[in-house]
Parts: sequence; C-alpha cells; structure tokens
Amino acid sequence: GTVDDIGTRIPSFATRPFGFTEGSACSVNSRLKLVVRETVKPGEAPMPVGVVSRSYCLVQHRTVITTALDALSKVGIRLEQVRASLRLTEQGERMALSLLFPEDDRYAFFLDQRGDQLRLRLQCFNSVDGSMGFMAMLGWYRFICSNGLVVGEVRVNFRKRHDPYLDPAEIGGVLSTGLSNLVEERKLYSLWLQTRVDNLTLRNWVDGPLRAKWGVKLAARTYCIARTGRDCRFPLRFEKRLPSEKTMEPTCAVPGAWVPADNAFAVSQVLSWLAKERHEIPEQVERMSEIPELIHHLAGVERR
Repeated sequence: GTVDDIGTRIPSFATRPFGFTEGSACSVNSRLKLVVRETVKPGEAPMPVGVVSRSYCLVQHRTVITTALDALSKVGIRLEQVRASLRLTEQGERMALSLLFPEDDRYAFFLDQRGDQLRLRLQCFNSVDGSMGFMAMLGWYRFICSNGLVVGEVRVNFRKRHDPYLDPAEIGGVLSTGLSNLVEERKLYSLWLQTRVDNLTLRNWVDGPLRAKWGVKLAARTYCIARTGRDCRFPLRFEKRLPSEKTMEPTCAVPGAWVPADNAFAVSQVLSWLAKERHEIPEQVERMSEIPELIHHLAGVERR
C-alpha cells in the first residue's frame, strides 16, 4: 500500500530486565536483557520476543521506516508516489521493508516494448531480537517475476550490527551512492541484453565458473532453467557428472524466464531467481551481490 498504510501496521518494542521471580526471591541476569513487543490493545500484556546482550542497541522498525522515507524525500522522491511493502514475522521481531520508486524514466529500465521493466527499489531489513543485523540496499525489481538485481557492487549494500555505533541515517548514504551509479548500471544492463550467449558458451560457464562459485546443483538448475524455462530435480542423487550433463527432470515453470536464455541479462535473471531461494535474507543478499561478477565471467563484460 502507501507509506501511510504501512505506518499503522508496525509494532513498537522495548527492553526489560531479564530475570524472574520465585516466591519472595527475584534474580536478574546482569549481562542480558529482554526484548518485548509493547501492548496494542487494552488489557493485553507485553509479549517477550527475544533475549539480547546488554550491549545490544534496540533500533525500532518505525525508526528505520521514518529514516528511509526521509532519505527518499531528500533526493526529491514524492512519497505519495512510492509503493510500499511490509513483511513482519509473527511477533513482529523481524521486518522486511520495500519502497518502490515512482514509474519515472529516471528510476525505470524497460526491457522490451510490451512493458517488461525493472523499477528501482530501496529495501531495509531489521530485527529487534538480535537474530539479524540491520541492512539497507538499493536494487532493481522486475515486475513480471519479482526478481531483483542488486544495484552496483557490495558497497551499496549497508550492513551493521545492533551496537551503539549503528546509525539508521546511513540509509541516506546507500541511496546517494546507488543513485550516482544509475547511468553506469543502465549501460551495463543494456550491454548484457546485447551480449548473445549460445549453448556452448553457457555450458562452459555453467561447468566452470558457476560450478566453482555456487556448486554443482545450482549450476545444473541454472542450465536447465536457461534452456527450458523450467526448474528441475535430480532423480539420480549420487550421479557424478558435470552440471550440464547431469540427469534432470523438469519441474515447475520459472516466472519471467526467457526461453532459451540467449543473452547475458536473461541468464542473470535465472541467477536472481535461484538467489532468492536462500532461507536467510543475508544469504539472499550475498548471492545477489555475486551475480555481476558471474555474468562478467559468462559474457566477458567489463564491470565499471
């Protein structure tokens, strides 16, 4: 919904002493503290959501959102044109915030004449229970399949532990750095679209650099999706063959896959699809940040 819509959905948290009472005795752990979700409804009790160290710095989800919106405003984005998406865990201890830029030529990259496009998106990830560090990243969102490409190199991705040195205002730095690279990013993606990839090139890359970086199974799945548009499974579990030669049974169709993936950009989208399968968000981000270098090996495209 709108940025105003999501503001009402965000819980608040606080820290409390970590201890318990038994009879007349009360004991408190001096090295730990309890994180609780504050009450929303009358008569509701605070809900414990995690135990953290005394040095842990609680950063409210609301602070992250307010800071992100302020950063967008400062670069001239009209907040009423921003499309927001908010995901929370059951007790609200983890948050994934997505802020989609307006449909403007400055923030959109069109892939074809049918409207298939990428749109710039600011993402922020936060936890209040210490289970995940704070992260902010600028990326491209592809509407047709929800694939995402990280803009630029890892320097655009800001990660920080929840300690006294964490300052959510550094989201502004992520934004300004990413926006300054947009021209070069457009050139790079245009070059990827123009770089043809034949089957021999694809096989050599899958069996070489991709296998070395992501392993045999992900390399084999990449080859299958790039050739057929469908994911696959491996009926011969212990088969010892190169990724492109493994026995594969096609499964589900991959949304937005180009069949065949005959250019470097189309292959990058296969990698992006597979990167999102990682269970933990930091792992997804790490995989996505590796995509430009892998495509460099595939197409010989020089990164600027």
